[in-house]
Amino acid sequence: MALWHTHRPGPQTMLEGHKGRIQSVAFSPDGKWIASASSDGTIGLWQPNGRNIRFLRGHNGDLRDVAFSRDGRTLASSADDGTIKLWNLASMQEAATLHGHEGQVSGLAFSPDGNFLASAGGWAVRLWNAPTFEEISAAERMIEAKK
Repeated sequence: MALWHTHRPGPQTMLEGHKGRIQSVAFSPDGKWIASASSDGTIGLWQPNGRNIRFLRGHNGDLRDVAFSRDGRTLASSADDGTIKLWNLASMQEAATLHGHEGQVSGLAFSPDGNFLASAGGWAVRLWNAPTFEEISAAERMIEAKK
């Protein structure tokens, strides 16, 4: 993965270490970290200068998305295994696993105020209350069997 510097000439900064395709990247709110989700099943944590901080492992299957909480203390990750994992970045440990989607969870986003996490997967968008991460609602898309 390469970081391109738009304000100065020169080569890009390479973020090396994943053994699979990069599916998603996100900057922490303070800009000090970059998280990457890879098809190798790992989450990479990087400094913008290219230094790897750590690889986090815990999902079964390809990772799809990563998102930092507003305060930058929690990282959410999603994968083909249908789960969302929440990572405590102070301890670099998994804090919780959220279930509810059928199939891969392809998208994650924290609300600007930091009070909610939205997830998309299968035919559903789910809303989770932060910091408890209890599910608030599910907006299910119904498929008509017959017209």
